[in-house]
Amino acid sequence: MRLDCSASVPERAVAARITVESGRTLALLGPNGSGKSTMLEVAAGLLRPADAHVTLGGADRVLCQDATAWLPPHRRPVTLLTQDPSLFAGMSVLDNVAFGPRAAGHGKRASREVARDWLDRVGAADIANAHASTLSGGQAQRVALARALATRPAVLLLDEPFAALDVDAAGHMRTLLSTVLADLTVVMSTHDVLDAAMLADDVVVMHDGAVAERGTRAEVLGRPRHSFTARLVGRGLVRVDASTWTAPRPSQVSLRLAADLPESSTAEDTWHGTVARVEGHDDVARVWVDTDAGDLVADVDPLIIDRRILTPGAAVACTVASDVETYPA
Repeated sequence: MRLDCSASVPERAVAARITVESGRTLALLGPNGSGKSTMLEVAAGLLRPADAHVTLGGADRVLCQDATAWLPPHRRPVTLLTQDPSLFAGMSVLDNVAFGPRAAGHGKRASREVARDWLDRVGAADIANAHASTLSGGQAQRVALARALATRPAVLLLDEPFAALDVDAAGHMRTLLSTVLADLTVVMSTHDVLDAAMLADDVVVMHDGAVAERGTRAEVLGRPRHSFTARLVGRGLVRVDASTWTAPRPSQVSLRLAADLPESSTAEDTWHGTVARVEGHDDVARVWVDTDAGDLVADVDPLIIDRRILTPGAAVACTVASDVETYPA
């Protein structure tokens, strides 16, 4: 079911609008403090700003309309799952998952049948009788997901669902979500591009409380138009001319000291700049360069590159491969 949520929250410096179509997963991508959680709280009814408008399935179903209409969270067919599973420690796993259907008026037997089905689907059927207080972080997050889905929400909101998990548990959860979310309408906030790449159909990038860019996953991650997005996906972003720019991959950029470049060189595929920072990246050094046209990034072999290039502040020349893609600004 289509969700449309717009809100202005001056006290948090957030003013944005997000829309997710029925049956699709939207990734809200951005750094901490960019407004991702604020938008989810507005959609879920946990935050009631004076200037907000939330509709579900079209304009006829209004969940929030400024100060004139507002449905409380328990009356919205929207479920929010945060990085904190917030399970009932005194209940078994089965009863935790059955809680939603029971609260909706279903009988104990029917609710437990629904709970067992979802525990099986998330790979947690074997811990149905365990107490929630005994679970690991990964187990608790699986159970929390099953509990959220057992309420059959029209829209599922996921707020940094992997942030509290270790690498292995997060990987398992991504794989799980890629299967169970296929037919649901989902909005997922994250600062990890891997989450968007694996799970999202569409991406909205938030920066400084506003939407910086939006589009399909391939459009946003493959052709970034905002410097934050480009940095997030590990690519530079430079202006080629007045109407186009390029975001070459690190392997498409080569570096040399600016002093070693002939003075007569005016190649269109070469930008001059200064080294901003150097990061270890697997077995290479990733060098970020500030140029007048934007940022470029190159992966170099630290064992053979002139080590002066690895010094922040060094003046360098960046040459981009001739087959690099350019696209409209």
